[in-house]
Amino acid sequence: MPASARTALVERFLADRSALGRVMALERMQPWLDVPLTMAQLRVLLLVAGGVATTGSALATALDVTPATVSTSVDRLVEAGYLRREESADDRRVRHLAPTERGAELHARLADRHEATDEVLDLVADDDLAALVQGFAALRAAIETVAERRRSAERD
Repeated sequence: MPASARTALVERFLADRSALGRVMALERMQPWLDVPLTMAQLRVLLLVAGGVATTGSALATALDVTPATVSTSVDRLVEAGYLRREESADDRRVRHLAPTERGAELHARLADRHEATDEVLDLVADDDLAALVQGFAALRAAIETVAERRRSAERD
């Protein structure tokens, strides 16, 4: 391939990559922009729905805040129907938190973006998808080679 043709392909790739990055960033952000919660409430919901923290004290520890600070967010999330409190079978003083159906749906919408990718790939023709997979494999291999060369140079 002549150098000028390769240069043109590289320029086209860089332009398309940049445009794709902008479109994908907007697409990834959209579900987050529609969230009707404060950042503090969202953090609490994500930790509870993700199973990271299911009590007020565990949330306070995970967020590095006081239990009183967590309590306000939890109260609002319970009132809004995103979380529910459940009594512990082991200790009646402990109240566990769990997402409601509404909270679980919001968590799933924010955490799982595979559906959007599947929808996009369904629109790509089989031949184009095969070329895309081959191209990504070649790009990944080249990036791994460059990374290995850099690590080697740093060791020397």
